[in-house]
Amino acid sequence: MTSLKTALSELEAAFPATLLESERAFGEGGTTYLDGDKFVAGARGKTWQQLEPEFLEHHHDAMLFLVPETFGAYLPAYVAAVARGGPAIRNLPTFLRGVLTRTRDPQRFDSRIGRLSKEQLQAIAGVLVAIEASISSRLDKEEMAEVVDSYWRDVAGKGNP
Repeated sequence: MTSLKTALSELEAAFPATLLESERAFGEGGTTYLDGDKFVAGARGKTWQQLEPEFLEHHHDAMLFLVPETFGAYLPAYVAAVARGGPAIRNLPTFLRGVLTRTRDPQRFDSRIGRLSKEQLQAIAGVLVAIEASISSRLDKEEMAEVVDSYWRDVAGKGNP
């Protein structure tokens, strides 16, 4: 079992620190995300590692509006924020579980996750499995197991989706 610290290091290695193209986050046609302008402005000129937990928590629902082409650029920031936790993180875990559970909307899930490299998939899977292992509450553990079992456990165990 990989520790959360090791899994986060692997996540950082799998997702390079490149500047986010925040203007493209929601696609060419703009966004229906009500806080889209603030999201774009707040992410402009930053890498995923520079997005603060408070920013990610405030924009927890932005994940639902990110287009497949940009989803993977922001995903490690959201996953790392949930893994690290802290007082700023409240609603984000629920939204992250929703977008990372394949059984809820397989077609949308596949269009977003299918763009990630094998190394990136394994890094996300490693963090999710480590989060699951670190949870002590039975209900929270069951909810995270649903996410992991929907797709990620196979990636973590076999190295292939």
